[in-house]
Amino acid sequence: MIMEIDAPSVDEASALCDALFTQMSNMLVAARAGDWPGVIQGQTRYIEQMQSLRMPDSGSAEAREYLERQLKGLTSMEAELTTLLNARKAQLQEVLGDVGTRRKLARSYGHRQHLS
Repeated sequence: MIMEIDAPSVDEASALCDALFTQMSNMLVAARAGDWPGVIQGQTRYIEQMQSLRMPDSGSAEAREYLERQLKGLTSMEAELTTLLNARKAQLQEVLGDVGTRRKLARSYGHRQHLS
C-alpha cells in the first residue's frame, strides 16, 4: 500500500524555504571563507531538509509567488556554491598532481643516487 504524503500548508513550506535559504547562505559564507568542513556539514543538513520540501497544493497567489522566488534564489545560490566547490576541487587536484610529481622526482633522484 502506497502512503500519500500530505502537502504542507503554505506557512510550513514557507518556513522550510526560509530555513533552507538561511542554511544555503551559511554554506556560501563558509565556502567563501574556505571553511570546507563547514560547507560539507551544511550540505548534509541542507539535502535532508530539501528532500522534505513539498509545494503546497493551496494557498494565496502571493504566498506561492514568494515560495517560487525563494526557490529561484536557492537555485542561484546552489549554482554559486557549486562553482566554489568546483574551484576547490581544481585546487586539490593541482596539489595532488604536484605531490605526485614531487614523489616521482624523489624516486627518480633517489634511484640515481643508489646507482652511483
